[in-house]
Amino acid sequence: MALQWDHNSESTDRALKTDLLSLPFRVRARGLGNGFEFQGRGSLRRITRSGFGESTPASEWRNRVLEAALVREGRELDWQFAFGRVGGRRTAAAGPFDGLAVTRRLGASTTFGVFGGFAPAWGDLGFSTDDHLGGAVFEYDRAGANGRYLDITVAAVGRYREGEISREYLSLVTSWRDGNRLSLLQAAEVDFYRGWRKDEGGRSAALTSTALTGRYQVTKPLAITLGYDGREPVRTWETRSLPDSLFTEAGRNGWRAGAAWRGPGGASLDVSGGLRHEQRTGEDVTSWQVMGRVPARTLRVADASLFVRGFDGPWLSGWSPSLRLLRTVRGTRWTLEAGRFSYNGVVPDVSRQNTWAELGFTRDLWAGWDMAASYRHDWGDDITGRRLFLELARRF
Repeated sequence: MALQWDHNSESTDRALKTDLLSLPFRVRARGLGNGFEFQGRGSLRRITRSGFGESTPASEWRNRVLEAALVREGRELDWQFAFGRVGGRRTAAAGPFDGLAVTRRLGASTTFGVFGGFAPAWGDLGFSTDDHLGGAVFEYDRAGANGRYLDITVAAVGRYREGEISREYLSLVTSWRDGNRLSLLQAAEVDFYRGWRKDEGGRSAALTSTALTGRYQVTKPLAITLGYDGREPVRTWETRSLPDSLFTEAGRNGWRAGAAWRGPGGASLDVSGGLRHEQRTGEDVTSWQVMGRVPARTLRVADASLFVRGFDGPWLSGWSPSLRLLRTVRGTRWTLEAGRFSYNGVVPDVSRQNTWAELGFTRDLWAGWDMAASYRHDWGDDITGRRLFLELARRF
């Protein structure tokens, strides 16, 4: 777990200030008997503000508990359980929920399970009984010789509120690797429409989310990737009355391709680009990114990384270069970063530029303790101010 303090202040006439105190945690307690253990993760957050309008609270808590469950799992166990705030990988398609998950291993490579409970409150993930959910999940995972691997997870999930359907869908996630050269990662969701959902959309089923990424190791130092991402927004109970003009903006689809080169001595170069279709205008948005790294043993001074990103679309176009230097001195890892971003807008017709610089360090202390700190200064058309970050972390 860690204790973090994040302070932001603007040196403008408004003098806005924000302080964020947070305690992210991940807990795992083994040996509770009969193969059970406790797993928990989440964060406690306290935000205080000054200089904002009356509609913005001066202070508030934003706590999130993603998992807090008694769990019994393992490949050697025929029956597996999770009870509490369940948030494991096998039920990831449903998101975190308060309830019970039971899984039965059917063979060396297959498992089948059912789960159900209450969906936490939207936004803060607090306990709520307004929404309930249930589902089933089937998983096939098999590892072969020479790095071959196949994992297929199929989950059927239903979410309901006050006896009415919120969402019913099928999730399919596949991870495949043929060995050392080719690998594929696929994810998709199929929504089924009944009740008010069918009345509004007029269809029985639709492919609402899909993603496919492939990676091919051309040679030992060179690899290429190609991916597609498509998402159609899905109406649930919470968004059933949202206007179409706002709802459809959540959809996206596009392609991304890249190449990664790993040279001698730790040098590397990554190049990627993307093409996404803008639904509102019917035009395309392009983006690109170049990342290069030269290790400290080559430069003799510090590890240097250069990042350059850019985008061009119907509403905005711009680019951003940045440089990062890393050097370790007597157990302390120092970083110096500086960058700039510039963009041009169409509506309204504006051109804005900003520059930033940041100095930070991390250091291992003793017996699992470590600390990190950074100071950042921004100046330009959009942001003028400073940020101070401190963290004290403990690994047990």
